[in-house]
Amino acid sequence: MATVEYHFDDFTINPAERSLTRTSADATTMVDLNSRYFDALLLLVSHSGALISKERFMREVWGGIPVTDEALTQCIRSLRRALGDRANAPRFIETVPKHGYRFIADITQTPATSLAANHRALDTTSGHATNNETAPQMPIHKLIMLGGRGTLGAGAAGLVGGVMFGALALSQPALQSFGAASVLIVMVSLTLLVALLGGAAVSFGIAISQYPFKEDTPLFRSVVGGALGGLFVGAFVKLVGIDTFMLLLGYNPGDITGAAEGLALGAAVGFTYALVHQCAKTYVHAALFAVLIGAIIGACIVLAGGSLLAGSLEMVAHNLPASNIPKGHLSPLMQMVIGALEGALFTTAIVLATFRIR
Repeated sequence: MATVEYHFDDFTINPAERSLTRTSADATTMVDLNSRYFDALLLLVSHSGALISKERFMREVWGGIPVTDEALTQCIRSLRRALGDRANAPRFIETVPKHGYRFIADITQTPATSLAANHRALDTTSGHATNNETAPQMPIHKLIMLGGRGTLGAGAAGLVGGVMFGALALSQPALQSFGAASVLIVMVSLTLLVALLGGAAVSFGIAISQYPFKEDTPLFRSVVGGALGGLFVGAFVKLVGIDTFMLLLGYNPGDITGAAEGLALGAAVGFTYALVHQCAKTYVHAALFAVLIGAIIGACIVLAGGSLLAGSLEMVAHNLPASNIPKGHLSPLMQMVIGALEGALFTTAIVLATFRIR
């Protein structure tokens, strides 16, 4: 089947290049749409005049992922904004109440003549031909932005957590002789390092997962990307942490946080990232989703016998006799509360930092 372009009003859609352009008297400009919204517009345009039901949008654009009607409403609203259309006087997208939407503008089709070179573009750096259909869906600058902002968000969570843990530590008589500044610097440095490592692995895992794979869905990719990032950094931190204690102090610090906890928390962040980009309209909505999911997974990790940073510090205190870390005994309920707080803080910081990057 020949590849075509769709033309309506001043706009041109090229399905193969996944581009929407607008031509004016002065120039031709790209209209920025995220991948899912582009798919929705292409579905409407390629079936111009036909009623596209909500169920069909969910099946073909969202890949069967269960989302609310508000996600589709927000999608159509964004498309109208990009096209300069209005719901109460539509030129392009008509609402059929309780049934779906219809594209009503006149459409013309022409062969996509510019695709011949693009389909087999020569990669000048490697000397290998590349197929345009397998090009990354997410531009490299957005990938770096998503991973970088997620890392910075996790760093902010580490700073907040470090101040909280430092304040709790200063309430213990055993540490008051070290001075408030020293205790705070140590706790903030520790939590900041762990948070940055974890945030970088999870965020870049999610970012890399946004490349298109035809066998799965964006939600699944985000969960897998976050989980693999968390798994890697969790295993690395645990291995290096235990080896450092054994080498320098001759003591095993115990079963501190590791791969299993990293995998669970990373998967939760990936799931929340995908969920808020489909359902959340504002930062408040995104924060509510992230706090709830992060708190649940943090509490579940503790309930399953795992530990996050606070639990790991408590374990180190009990297994290292010379340690000045307070050797308190937290009740199971308090351990779950602290775990929920850590999970919520880490998840929310990354999700809010990467919100609306797609």
